[in-house]
Amino acid sequence: MTDIFLGPKRYVQRPGALAGAGAELKAFGRRPMILGDDLVFSILRPVLENDLRSNGLSACFVRFGVECSLAEVARVADIGRSHNVDVIVGTGGGKAIDTARAVAGRLDLPLVTLPTSAATCSAASTVTVFYENGNRTDTVHGKAAELVLVDSAIVAAAPSRLLAAGMGDTLAKWYEGKPTYDQTPDPSPSLQAALVISTQVKETIFDYGLEAKQDVDAGKNSPAVEKMVEANILMAGIIGGIGGAKFRVALAHGFLYGMTVMPQIHHHLHGEVVSYGL
Repeated sequence: MTDIFLGPKRYVQRPGALAGAGAELKAFGRRPMILGDDLVFSILRPVLENDLRSNGLSACFVRFGVECSLAEVARVADIGRSHNVDVIVGTGGGKAIDTARAVAGRLDLPLVTLPTSAATCSAASTVTVFYENGNRTDTVHGKAAELVLVDSAIVAAAPSRLLAAGMGDTLAKWYEGKPTYDQTPDPSPSLQAALVISTQVKETIFDYGLEAKQDVDAGKNSPAVEKMVEANILMAGIIGGIGGAKFRVALAHGFLYGMTVMPQIHHHLHGEVVSYGL
């Protein structure tokens, strides 16, 4: 039996993409709720507010809490209802975008994601990971994004630690998926495709990953950086979609989720702990 979740419907990556967000968003609604933290809003809001207004959109900016939890989803959903929003926009990193995905599912509204880093594939995934007090409590499939809009100039300006963490998380798709694949009798075409793609992405990271990190450290966006951003966000999301649980349930992610019970681990990035698990 094959039972997979696919997303997103459309993926756009280019420097300066944020400046066209208003024109993209109005295809899905007129009253977007934009979820993000203070740091992310300091980057996005100066560009977004004028662009949204010029496209006739009335935006509701909502500050994201500490983690993606059931309480946070309920809080943000209540705000969305009270403002009669018609599209949910998740910005920043994995936990904020996971929360936006869960809220979009709860309100049955379209989801758009605007990632500001390439530390995870959350923007292009259908998975939401729930936490309580820093401890992982559940992983559920939810709504796929109608659009992932990646301003690669913004992503390239983020600390290289985020890009490197994303490479580790993306590499884990092959290192976790290959042993499981090898023990799967008569693997399905989708599982075969996940292995092929994860193998190619692994080689792309080996070929361009170090160069991309060095370029980010030097303050420049480059073809190598663009490749790593696409690999970490889009391709990792696709692999996770068509490979399903078989490509994310081995030691590396198991180690990560088990370690979340230790407060000392909470200042490390998702991909950093996954990389240690590899």
